[in-house]
Amino acid sequence: MSAELPLASPDFDAAEAEALLRVLHSRRWSVGPALLDFEQAMAELAGRPHGIGVNSGTMAL
Repeated sequence: MSAELPLASPDFDAAEAEALLRVLHSRRWSVGPALLDFEQAMAELAGRPHGIGVNSGTMAL
């Protein structure tokens, strides 16, 4: 069988692609300024004083 079955249809714009490339080129994939910015943005969105980025939903529990 040679048919491809797509698992996901990613939908992102040029700004998101550029942000991803900045992180990849920084070589600071797990801890760095992008994570700190993300944690702060998520905390603000949730109306909380702090946020912590984790690697999975299970770790978040």
